Amino acid sequence: MTSRRSRIGALPKWRLQRAIDHIEANIGERIALADLAAAAGLSRMYFAAQFRAATGYRPHDYLLLQRVERAKSLLAIPDLALAEIALITGFHAQSHFTTVFKRLTGETPMKWRQARIKIGSAIPGQALTLDEEGKAATDSNAILIDLAKQFGGTDGLPGASAATAAVQKWLSVAAGQIGDSPAAVRLITVFDADFNPDEVIGRAHVVLKLIDDELASGRPWIARPGPTIADVALYCYIALAPEGNVDLANYPNVKVWADRIEALPGFDAPQKTPVRATTD
Repeated sequence: MTSRRSRIGALPKWRLQRAIDHIEANIGERIALADLAAAAGLSRMYFAAQFRAATGYRPHDYLLLQRVERAKSLLAIPDLALAEIALITGFHAQSHFTTVFKRLTGETPMKWRQARIKIGSAIPGQALTLDEEGKAATDSNAILIDLAKQFGGTDGLPGASAATAAVQKWLSVAAGQIGDSPAAVRLITVFDADFNPDEVIGRAHVVLKLIDDELASGRPWIARPGPTIADVALYCYIALAPEGNVDLANYPNVKVWADRIEALPGFDAPQKTPVRATTD
Protein backbone atom coordinates (compact mmCIF):
# COMPACT_ATOMS: atom_id res chain seq x y z
CA MET A 1 0.00 0.00 0.00
CA THR A 2 1.38 3.43 -0.95
CA SER A 3 1.98 5.63 2.07
CA ARG A 4 0.58 9.12 2.26
CA ARG A 5 4.13 10.56 2.41
CA SER A 6 5.12 8.86 -0.84
CA ARG A 7 2.18 10.47 -2.62
CA ILE A 8 3.24 14.01 -1.71
CA GLY A 9 4.29 15.86 -4.83
CA ALA A 10 6.89 18.59 -5.06
CA LEU A 11 5.77 22.19 -4.86
CA PRO A 12 5.24 23.52 -8.41
CA LYS A 13 8.02 25.83 -9.53
CA TRP A 14 5.85 28.92 -9.66
CA ARG A 15 4.59 28.39 -6.11
CA LEU A 16 8.12 27.66 -4.91
CA GLN A 17 9.38 30.85 -6.54
CA ARG A 18 6.69 32.89 -4.79
CA ALA A 19 7.79 31.51 -1.42
CA ILE A 20 11.47 32.15 -2.19
CA ASP A 21 10.69 35.67 -3.38
CA HIS A 22 8.85 36.33 -0.11
CA ILE A 23 11.88 35.19 1.87
CA GLU A 24 14.29 37.33 -0.13
CA ALA A 25 12.10 40.42 0.14
CA ASN A 26 11.58 40.03 3.90
CA ILE A 27 14.82 38.43 5.04
CA GLY A 28 15.18 40.89 7.91
CA GLU A 29 11.66 40.33 9.21
CA ARG A 30 9.93 37.60 11.17
CA ILE A 31 8.66 35.07 8.62
CA ALA A 32 6.17 32.45 9.78
CA LEU A 33 5.17 29.26 8.02
CA ALA A 34 1.76 30.82 7.45
CA ASP A 35 3.39 33.73 5.59
CA LEU A 36 5.21 31.42 3.19
CA ALA A 37 2.16 29.24 2.69
CA ALA A 38 0.07 32.31 1.89
CA ALA A 39 2.68 33.54 -0.59
CA ALA A 40 2.51 30.16 -2.33
CA GLY A 41 -1.30 30.04 -2.13
CA LEU A 42 -1.53 26.85 -0.05
CA SER A 43 -2.47 25.75 3.43
CA ARG A 44 0.41 25.42 5.90
CA MET A 45 0.20 21.63 5.99
CA TYR A 46 0.30 21.11 2.23
CA PHE A 47 2.87 23.83 1.71
CA ALA A 48 5.35 22.44 4.25
CA ALA A 49 5.21 18.94 2.81
CA GLN A 50 5.45 20.04 -0.82
CA PHE A 51 8.22 22.54 -0.07
CA ARG A 52 10.31 19.81 1.50
CA ALA A 53 9.65 17.52 -1.45
CA ALA A 54 10.81 20.25 -3.85
CA THR A 55 13.89 21.47 -1.97
CA GLY A 56 14.90 18.78 0.48
CA TYR A 57 14.53 21.32 3.31
CA ARG A 58 11.81 22.05 5.78
CA PRO A 59 10.67 25.68 5.27
CA HIS A 60 12.18 26.84 8.56
CA ASP A 61 15.53 25.20 7.79
CA TYR A 62 15.59 26.77 4.33
CA LEU A 63 14.78 30.17 5.83
CA LEU A 64 17.68 29.88 8.28
CA LEU A 65 19.99 28.88 5.45
CA GLN A 66 19.01 31.99 3.46
CA ARG A 67 19.50 34.21 6.50
CA VAL A 68 23.00 32.79 6.91
CA GLU A 69 23.79 33.28 3.21
CA ARG A 70 22.74 36.92 3.47
CA ALA A 71 24.84 37.29 6.62
CA LYS A 72 27.90 36.01 4.76
CA SER A 73 27.71 38.92 2.33
CA LEU A 74 27.42 41.39 5.21
CA LEU A 75 30.36 39.82 7.04
CA ALA A 76 32.50 41.08 4.16
CA ILE A 77 32.09 44.56 5.70
CA PRO A 78 34.71 44.62 8.48
CA ASP A 79 33.16 47.43 10.53
CA LEU A 80 29.59 46.13 10.45
CA ALA A 81 28.97 44.75 13.93
CA LEU A 82 27.75 41.19 14.37
CA ALA A 83 24.76 42.46 16.34
CA GLU A 84 23.78 44.66 13.38
CA ILE A 85 24.15 41.76 10.97
CA ALA A 86 21.99 39.60 13.21
CA LEU A 87 19.23 42.22 13.18
CA ILE A 88 19.46 42.89 9.45
CA THR A 89 19.21 39.20 8.60
CA GLY A 90 16.24 38.52 10.87
CA PHE A 91 17.80 36.84 13.90
CA HIS A 92 16.29 37.94 17.19
CA ALA A 93 19.66 38.10 18.98
CA GLN A 94 23.37 37.89 18.21
CA SER A 95 23.63 34.70 20.25
CA HIS A 96 20.96 33.01 18.11
CA PHE A 97 22.72 34.23 14.97
CA THR A 98 26.04 32.80 16.15
CA THR A 99 24.51 29.44 17.09
CA VAL A 100 22.73 28.99 13.76
CA PHE A 101 25.67 30.25 11.72
CA LYS A 102 28.09 27.82 13.39
CA ARG A 103 25.68 24.92 13.01
CA LEU A 104 25.32 25.51 9.28
CA THR A 105 28.90 26.51 8.40
CA GLY A 106 31.03 24.91 11.09
CA GLU A 107 32.47 28.30 12.07
CA THR A 108 31.35 31.23 14.18
CA PRO A 109 30.59 34.43 12.25
CA MET A 110 33.74 36.05 13.62
CA LYS A 111 36.00 33.19 12.53
CA TRP A 112 34.28 33.05 9.14
CA ARG A 113 34.91 36.79 8.69
CA GLN A 114 38.54 36.64 9.83
CA ALA A 115 39.32 33.76 7.48
CA ARG A 116 37.90 35.45 4.39
CA ILE A 117 38.41 39.20 4.59
CA LYS A 118 41.90 39.27 3.13
CA ILE A 119 43.64 41.07 0.32
CA GLY A 120 43.64 38.89 -2.76
CA SER A 121 40.64 36.86 -1.66
CA ALA A 122 38.48 38.02 -4.55
CA ILE A 123 37.37 35.45 -7.10
CA PRO A 124 38.95 36.15 -10.52
CA GLY A 125 36.71 38.53 -12.45
CA GLN A 126 34.84 39.59 -9.31
CA ALA A 127 34.59 43.25 -8.34
CA LEU A 128 36.82 44.35 -5.48
CA THR A 129 36.94 47.41 -3.28
CA LEU A 130 39.21 48.23 -0.35
CA ASP A 131 38.27 49.99 2.83
CA GLU A 132 40.44 52.55 4.57
CA GLU A 133 42.40 49.80 6.35
CA GLY A 134 43.08 47.93 3.11
CA LYS A 135 40.61 45.14 3.73
CA ALA A 136 38.76 43.69 0.78
CA ALA A 137 35.06 43.38 -0.01
CA THR A 138 33.89 41.38 -3.04
CA ASP A 139 30.09 41.00 -2.77
CA SER A 140 28.29 43.69 -4.76
CA ASN A 141 26.03 44.69 -1.88
CA ALA A 142 29.01 44.59 0.48
CA ILE A 143 30.84 46.97 -1.86
CA LEU A 144 27.90 49.39 -1.85
CA ILE A 145 27.73 49.30 1.95
CA ASP A 146 31.47 49.81 2.24
CA LEU A 147 31.49 52.75 -0.19
CA ALA A 148 28.52 54.33 1.58
CA LYS A 149 30.34 54.10 4.90
CA GLN A 150 33.55 55.52 3.43
CA PHE A 151 32.12 58.36 1.35
CA GLY A 152 28.42 58.79 1.97
CA GLY A 153 28.16 59.40 5.68
CA THR A 154 24.67 58.46 6.85
CA ASP A 155 22.94 59.56 3.64
CA GLY A 156 23.48 56.41 1.61
CA LEU A 157 23.35 54.05 4.58
CA PRO A 158 21.47 55.28 7.67
CA GLY A 159 23.07 54.49 11.00
CA ALA A 160 19.93 53.57 12.95
CA SER A 161 19.24 49.84 13.06
CA ALA A 162 15.65 50.09 11.84
CA ALA A 163 16.68 52.35 8.96
CA THR A 164 19.55 50.03 8.05
CA ALA A 165 17.15 47.08 8.03
CA ALA A 166 14.85 48.94 5.63
CA VAL A 167 17.76 49.50 3.26
CA GLN A 168 18.96 45.91 3.60
CA LYS A 169 15.49 44.62 2.73
CA TRP A 170 15.79 46.21 -0.71
CA LEU A 171 19.42 45.18 -1.08
CA SER A 172 18.13 41.64 -0.66
CA VAL A 173 15.54 42.21 -3.38
CA ALA A 174 18.31 43.55 -5.65
CA ALA A 175 20.51 40.51 -5.01
CA GLY A 176 17.61 38.06 -5.22
CA GLN A 177 14.56 38.93 -7.31
CA ILE A 178 16.28 41.58 -9.45
CA GLY A 179 19.28 39.34 -10.04
CA ASP A 180 16.97 36.46 -10.91
CA SER A 181 14.79 38.35 -13.37
CA PRO A 182 15.65 41.76 -14.95
CA ALA A 183 19.35 40.94 -14.65
CA ALA A 184 18.93 37.35 -15.83
CA VAL A 185 16.77 38.19 -18.82
CA ARG A 186 19.53 40.46 -20.20
CA LEU A 187 21.82 37.45 -20.16
CA ILE A 188 19.52 35.87 -22.74
CA THR A 189 19.55 38.74 -25.24
CA VAL A 190 23.11 39.94 -24.61
CA PHE A 191 24.98 36.71 -23.91
CA ASP A 192 22.66 34.02 -25.29
CA ALA A 193 22.17 32.45 -21.86
CA ASP A 194 20.17 29.22 -21.78
CA PHE A 195 17.16 30.48 -19.80
CA ASN A 196 13.45 30.29 -20.56
CA PRO A 197 12.66 33.87 -21.72
CA ASP A 198 8.94 33.76 -20.91
CA GLU A 199 9.60 32.46 -17.40
CA VAL A 200 12.32 34.99 -16.61
CA ILE A 201 10.39 37.93 -18.11
CA GLY A 202 7.37 36.85 -16.08
CA ARG A 203 9.44 36.99 -12.89
CA ALA A 204 10.75 40.41 -13.91
CA HIS A 205 7.21 41.78 -14.12
CA VAL A 206 6.40 40.37 -10.67
CA VAL A 207 9.27 42.22 -9.01
CA LEU A 208 8.68 45.39 -11.04
CA LYS A 209 5.06 45.46 -9.87
CA LEU A 210 6.27 44.95 -6.29
CA ILE A 211 8.55 47.97 -6.58
CA ASP A 212 5.98 50.06 -8.46
CA ASP A 213 3.38 49.35 -5.76
CA GLU A 214 5.90 50.27 -3.05
CA LEU A 215 6.49 53.62 -4.75
CA ALA A 216 2.79 54.22 -5.38
CA SER A 217 2.30 55.97 -2.03
CA GLY A 218 4.21 58.93 -3.41
CA ARG A 219 7.44 58.25 -1.57
CA PRO A 220 10.36 59.61 -3.61
CA TRP A 221 12.83 56.82 -2.76
CA ILE A 222 12.49 53.10 -2.14
CA ALA A 223 13.66 52.72 1.47
CA ARG A 224 14.00 56.13 3.12
CA PRO A 225 12.92 59.78 2.64
CA GLY A 226 16.22 60.40 0.83
CA PRO A 227 18.24 58.32 -1.65
CA THR A 228 20.20 55.36 -0.29
CA ILE A 229 22.32 52.56 -1.68
CA ALA A 230 19.09 50.54 -1.96
CA ASP A 231 18.06 52.83 -4.81
CA VAL A 232 21.48 52.41 -6.41
CA ALA A 233 21.34 48.62 -6.12
CA LEU A 234 17.89 48.41 -7.74
CA TYR A 235 18.33 51.06 -10.41
CA CYS A 236 20.88 49.70 -12.85
CA TYR A 237 19.26 46.41 -13.88
CA ILE A 238 15.81 47.99 -13.85
CA ALA A 239 16.99 50.78 -16.15
CA LEU A 240 18.57 48.20 -18.47
CA ALA A 241 15.63 45.78 -18.31
CA PRO A 242 14.36 46.80 -21.79
CA GLU A 243 17.57 45.24 -23.17
CA GLY A 244 16.02 41.95 -22.09
CA ASN A 245 12.65 42.76 -23.71
CA VAL A 246 11.08 43.77 -20.40
CA ASP A 247 8.66 46.64 -21.08
CA LEU A 248 8.61 49.25 -18.30
CA ALA A 249 5.61 51.14 -19.70
CA ASN A 250 3.18 49.72 -17.13
CA TYR A 251 5.25 50.91 -14.16
CA PRO A 252 4.82 54.70 -13.99
CA ASN A 253 6.06 54.99 -10.41
CA VAL A 254 9.23 53.14 -11.30
CA LYS A 255 9.73 55.52 -14.23
CA VAL A 256 9.38 58.60 -12.01
CA TRP A 257 11.74 57.05 -9.45
CA ALA A 258 14.33 56.26 -12.15
CA ASP A 259 14.08 59.81 -13.50
CA ARG A 260 14.69 61.08 -9.97
CA ILE A 261 17.84 58.96 -9.66
CA GLU A 262 19.09 60.18 -13.04
CA ALA A 263 18.66 63.77 -11.85
CA LEU A 264 20.97 63.28 -8.86
CA PRO A 265 24.20 65.29 -8.93
CA GLY A 266 27.06 63.31 -10.42
CA PHE A 267 24.81 60.67 -11.98
CA ASP A 268 26.63 58.64 -14.65
CA ALA A 269 24.26 56.67 -16.88
CA PRO A 270 24.99 52.95 -17.33
CA GLN A 271 26.26 52.10 -20.78
CA LYS A 272 23.86 50.34 -23.10
CA THR A 273 24.98 46.85 -24.07
CA PRO A 274 24.89 45.87 -27.74
CA VAL A 275 22.29 43.13 -28.07
CA ARG A 276 23.57 40.08 -29.90
CA ALA A 277 22.44 39.55 -33.47
CA THR A 278 19.87 36.81 -33.93
CA THR A 279 19.76 34.33 -36.78
CA ASP A 280 16.88 32.38 -38.20
